[in-house]
Amino acid sequence: MKPVALAAALFTSVTLFSGSAFADAAAALCDSFAASTLDTTRPKTVAGIVSGEIDAKLAIPACLAANKSNPNDIRIKFQSARALGADNQDVDLQFSLYKQASDAGHVLAMNNLANLYNTGRGTIKNEVLATTLFCKAAEAGVAIGMYNCAEQFRNGRGVPQDYAKAKAWYEKAASGGFGEAFIELGKIYASGKGVPVDVTKAIELYQKAAEAGITKGLRAIGGEYQNRKDDLKDYSKAKLYFEKAIAAGDFEALNELGFLHENGLGVPVNLVQAFQNYQKAADGGSITGIYNLAVLHEHGKGTPVNLPAAIQFYEKAIALGDTDAMQNLSSIYINGTGGVAKDVARGMAIYVKAADSGNVFAMRTLGLTYLSGTVV
Repeated sequence: MKPVALAAALFTSVTLFSGSAFADAAAALCDSFAASTLDTTRPKTVAGIVSGEIDAKLAIPACLAANKSNPNDIRIKFQSARALGADNQDVDLQFSLYKQASDAGHVLAMNNLANLYNTGRGTIKNEVLATTLFCKAAEAGVAIGMYNCAEQFRNGRGVPQDYAKAKAWYEKAASGGFGEAFIELGKIYASGKGVPVDVTKAIELYQKAAEAGITKGLRAIGGEYQNRKDDLKDYSKAKLYFEKAIAAGDFEALNELGFLHENGLGVPVNLVQAFQNYQKAADGGSITGIYNLAVLHEHGKGTPVNLPAAIQFYEKAIALGDTDAMQNLSSIYINGTGGVAKDVARGMAIYVKAADSGNVFAMRTLGLTYLSGTVV
């Protein structure tokens, strides 16, 4: 029976089950909707499902019912928390369920609980405890835990920054099948953080990421050819790899290709083509694409000047957390750009939001404003 049909049968015929029979049926339904592909404790007959493909409307009631009927099953607790997380529901209950499963030794629950501690969702933010849990999951052989442990060391979150330890855990994660780790290893070699700069090695690692199905590996290769400071800079190769990334489904690479067309790098300047690339990226959900559309609308590049459209796209990008969009929109209001009603208070409020979100330029602007007593 297909999962949806099984769900309907269970929810409409619950009175036909009792005791262990109901508990087993409920657990089977939760497994079908929310078991992780990474969970070695799931039943062998269950394929599992990646987090981005969980149908929360089906998984949440199924798993909460299963948890109620199987209160000591730590896998069901883990899956119930996954189901809630798929729809960003009841983060407090997510935390409770993950903690119960983690405390009982479920290593994937440790990783996900660490993520909640790292971000302060459902609990008080605690990067030290997050790192402990990430690395405990890593030591238990969880590849995504290895990757997250590496991230903590690379970024100095909860531990002193240590590129050597980060590199070691990225390497273990990559060997464990976590393709994203190849990207971060490539960045380490490209930037020379803890190792001598080796762009050739970085490109090799990005290629391995691409071969592991991480399409942004192709985009990263293009980025190396685009941004190199030596004689090996090659915009034609950059364009080739951006196009390969796009063909593989990486819509973020459309921004990179658009940048080449906008600035005439390896191709003739073509603002209309750049606009179209950014539009496709935005349509795919790219925050950068949305921001780029706003800039082109504001300055009339590849499209007529359209301040209302620019403001609309800036606001959309801001809603998704883009601090550069905050900076640009605040300037429009402070200066009354293009006939937009001047509103210094509104503009400064946006600058404060950008600065609080970590935008360095906004911090500098606010500092100069407070120092001089004028808006600059």
